[in-house]
Amino acid sequence: MGKMPKQALINALKVFIALGLIYWLVTAGILDFESFKKVMHPTPIIAGLLLEIFAIFSNNWRWLILLRARGINSTHRETMSLSLIGIFFNFAVPGGVGGDLVKGFYIVKDYPEKKLDAALTVLVDRIVGLFSMLTLALFGSLFIWSTMSRSSALMTTMGFILLMWLGISVFFALALHPRIGKSAMIPNLLQKLPGGEIFKKLFGAICAYSDHKKELGWAFLLSALGQQAHIFIGIMIGYYLGLDLSIWFYICLVPIGIVSSILAIVPAGIGVGQAAFYFLFKFHSEEAGQIGAIIATALQIFLFAWGLIGAVLYLQRKKPKQLEEVSL
Repeated sequence: MGKMPKQALINALKVFIALGLIYWLVTAGILDFESFKKVMHPTPIIAGLLLEIFAIFSNNWRWLILLRARGINSTHRETMSLSLIGIFFNFAVPGGVGGDLVKGFYIVKDYPEKKLDAALTVLVDRIVGLFSMLTLALFGSLFIWSTMSRSSALMTTMGFILLMWLGISVFFALALHPRIGKSAMIPNLLQKLPGGEIFKKLFGAICAYSDHKKELGWAFLLSALGQQAHIFIGIMIGYYLGLDLSIWFYICLVPIGIVSSILAIVPAGIGVGQAAFYFLFKFHSEEAGQIGAIIATALQIFLFAWGLIGAVLYLQRKKPKQLEEVSL
């Protein structure tokens, strides 16, 4: 009986946090529903929601593969619950990785005997996702290079994307190398850099997958598959609003816009995402820029809709898995 008031207080606090965040997002106008009204019709909304849950499922499967490769035998149901909770908190915590902190917290609590491995899978999962987005953007740019070269600002952006892609590629190549990855040379060099301790831990986390390159490959493919869903959402909205644009532009520009949102230090990249999509699509025309901003809003709203399920799951979340098993 003594535990009931405490549990009731925790549940009440969770309800307050969840409802408070939802109220803040709506009343502050952070989610721009006004611009989204242009595509508020059953067909694009249903299609967008289905494509978004497909992307969420693909990304969750990616994380599950990385978890199991490190000996953490979670399930689709467990990780999907944490993924949805993480999506909800992405809209509350600054940066597009705020939800990862929540996912990491819960997976560590569920598997305390593999605390470090569990936490680092979240970081590796994010890097694999980022790498797949950069790869898609560069791949798409190959087919529209002559058109993109007319915009110096866009070419500068692509140069930055290429540098990021090369940096991650080299990082992975060194970490997965059978000899270099196991030597102390690279970690010692990384530790001397600003934020070197984080880079050192990430390097060690990727090194741990040196015997699981196949799993990393599958994780990359699943991530790219999930990104295709976001690209199709962009194509669908552009077509619905009458934008005549090659599919290669969407393959290139949508991932870049999402990367910009992830790197932004604002909740779920809101505002920055719209600005990024507007800038990227505007090089085609002013109308295309406005539609690009609507695409960013649509992606956020579809994601937020599924994130609301994460809010419900967060309220229902009780003890960590391992503690539940002990109590039984």
